Amino acid sequence: MRLYAYELYKALSRRTVRLAAAAMFCACLALFAVQSYRTDSYYLSHRGTIAAVEAEYASRDPEEAYAELAARADELNALWRLQLYAELAEENDFYVTLYDELFAEYGDLLERYADSPLKNDPDARRELSFALNTVREEYAHITTYRSFIEGMQERADTMLHASIFSKKGSFSNNNIQKTPKDFAPFASLVLSPGSERGIAAVSSFRIGDLLVPAAVFLLCIVLFLHEYDTGLARLVRTTVRGRGRTAAAKLAALVTLTAAFSALLYAGLLAAGGMLYGYGDLSRPIQSCPSFRDCTLPVSVGGYLLLFWLAKLGASVLTAALAALFFAVCGGGKSAFTAMALFAAASFVCFRFIHSASWLNLLKYVNIFSFWDVYGLFRLYININFFSIPLNRVLLCSAAGLLVFPLCLAVSAYFWAHGKSFDFAARLFGRLGARLAARRRARPLAGSVGLARHELRKCFLTGRAWVYPAAALLVTALVWDTAPLKFATVEEAAYKLYANYWSGPLTPEKIDEIESEAAYLASIPSRLDALSESHLRGELDDDAYRSARLELSAYTEKRSKGFQTFYQQYTEVMSLPKGVPPAIVDNVSADYWFDNETRDLLRGLLCVLLCILACARIFPLDGERGLFPLLGSTANGRAPLVSAKLLSALTAAVMIWVLLYAAPFVTLFAKYRLSFISDIRNTEAFRQSGAALTVGALIALASLWQLFTVSAVSVWTLWLSRRLRRASLGLLFSAALWGLPFLLSAAGVDVLTAFSPVAAFTPYQSAAVLGARSIAYMAGVLASLGGGIALLYRERSTQ
Repeated sequence: MRLYAYELYKALSRRTVRLAAAAMFCACLALFAVQSYRTDSYYLSHRGTIAAVEAEYASRDPEEAYAELAARADELNALWRLQLYAELAEENDFYVTLYDELFAEYGDLLERYADSPLKNDPDARRELSFALNTVREEYAHITTYRSFIEGMQERADTMLHASIFSKKGSFSNNNIQKTPKDFAPFASLVLSPGSERGIAAVSSFRIGDLLVPAAVFLLCIVLFLHEYDTGLARLVRTTVRGRGRTAAAKLAALVTLTAAFSALLYAGLLAAGGMLYGYGDLSRPIQSCPSFRDCTLPVSVGGYLLLFWLAKLGASVLTAALAALFFAVCGGGKSAFTAMALFAAASFVCFRFIHSASWLNLLKYVNIFSFWDVYGLFRLYININFFSIPLNRVLLCSAAGLLVFPLCLAVSAYFWAHGKSFDFAARLFGRLGARLAARRRARPLAGSVGLARHELRKCFLTGRAWVYPAAALLVTALVWDTAPLKFATVEEAAYKLYANYWSGPLTPEKIDEIESEAAYLASIPSRLDALSESHLRGELDDDAYRSARLELSAYTEKRSKGFQTFYQQYTEVMSLPKGVPPAIVDNVSADYWFDNETRDLLRGLLCVLLCILACARIFPLDGERGLFPLLGSTANGRAPLVSAKLLSALTAAVMIWVLLYAAPFVTLFAKYRLSFISDIRNTEAFRQSGAALTVGALIALASLWQLFTVSAVSVWTLWLSRRLRRASLGLLFSAALWGLPFLLSAAGVDVLTAFSPVAAFTPYQSAAVLGARSIAYMAGVLASLGGGIALLYRERSTQ
């Protein structure tokens, strides 16, 4: 018991561990709140109206409630369209026909809503319409759930008649027969309406799934590598309780601390979700939520939230057991890190790229990434191919986790207690080093000690800074946008079609084509009238008339509004001063790059934190080994040493920035079409700008701005860690100095934006706010970078 208490004390006494845990907990909750307000701000600000509508229909029959909600929502939509068509009819005769047709069906609305504030208050109408549609979606799911369950057997019989599923004894055949049986008990389930937004928001929030493994990684370094790094591993094993009991104490401490941190983190996340969204009636079946239509667990909403918390806890301790296995079996840190990276990469490839119906889906779902995917685990009905026997994913994953967890702990304890390890990295690198040394000895000595090379190696290998570029690469892979470009409305798709065709500088040929398209769309009402007259005169038969009218109407419906948006942009561009070359810049592409503050903010925060972590140990590594007096007394121990360490820090910073920002750059070039040679004043965001820059020059300037800012952050992290002489204190102060403004900006507090790296990592939004002061900010960044470098050299030269 004393050994267990000592291992707990050893981990908790580390200030780095305590500060990292507190920072991760606060960052997780803050990022959840920021993401919730960014994605569901309208819903969160109108929860009261939605709750009032839900209470109004709570006691009604679901089908009647759905019908009435749909009717009210359609009425509000028709009222809005009547007012819109009335305004547009003054400019275009085509909308007169649309107004007359709609008035014939909903003409009484103008009288019924004559005294209602909804008629002249678009905000109130939009709020009520949003609430009605939100509650209607809840009832739509409830009214169709029973028919979905009852039609399960019919769909299964239809699939079994297909030749590819008809083979007896195959996994597909067995799975199709099993599915209706698993859903049959839910045919009589009584569902209750309620919002699922809070449940979905908490369940799909994945930041915690990255933070807990990071905490496990840190704990493993403290608990398993401390003795190796200090040379005490052999001494500990020679004591009375230095083998089995010490190994058991280390594993118990790791599991305890991991479980405690995970429990607090996800409990806080669930509490935050309840405060922001609310979970509704916790006793209603989880199948009442549309996302859980395919769930076969007979649990309530409250039961699901408890299962979610327990499953995350289980995934956390299983990750801890696997990490302990790698550290115990591989011994040295390099081998453990390499083995963990290879295992994570293989697991991710299996989870991401194996199809759910593949005969290899056992590798996809009995997988550490699958254990963390708790939302998909419970809401999706998936059977795993276990030698052609379909086994439920929840049961098989639970059984696999319960089997693997004690097995990992037992193997870890055995290897650590007996001092056996497979430090393949040391052997491999040792052999490679021996061969390289032999080759060097065969050649005459020429060159230098390679101070810069030595510092780079010490930074990335001894200081383990390679982990942070690897983390940046992992984040880039996880958030890589590979989905095809989709549009929310027909109008947006039509606009994108025109923008793709005519984007770039407006040549006389393009102007003629745009004006011709405008004239053609304006002539459609007269063309429709001409068709009607030709039909009345008998010049066109019924089929030809309907076909021609349908073709013109469809063209108008698909292109008219999109072209109006495009043509408005075209007229604004043509009205710019003569000094601005007119060009069309696609607003969809421009919004992706210039108007995505949340993405820029989160990516900037991650970039700054990774740079701080990579640079915080560069100077303290020498202090931990008492090398400062020795290095300061050598000929190359002053300015050249600072130069080498500075090179290491800047290399790590640039690598992290490049890896993090590779994904959006590739997405911009591959998925969007942005005219890089156009003047930025042709874009909506920078129309009032006085700077004569092209879009490409602006993006390049912003990227350079970020690189200088990242460099400044790295330099000042070096200086703080050098002055404080401890990596943990340097990390703490640097994270507080550079990371806090990001969290405040995400929370809507922009006081420090103009005096922090936030402006550099949200350059396009900041440029609109700072205006001409952006030049002063850039000068401040350069001055900060130069000042930090000067302080580093001054401090070293005066000791």
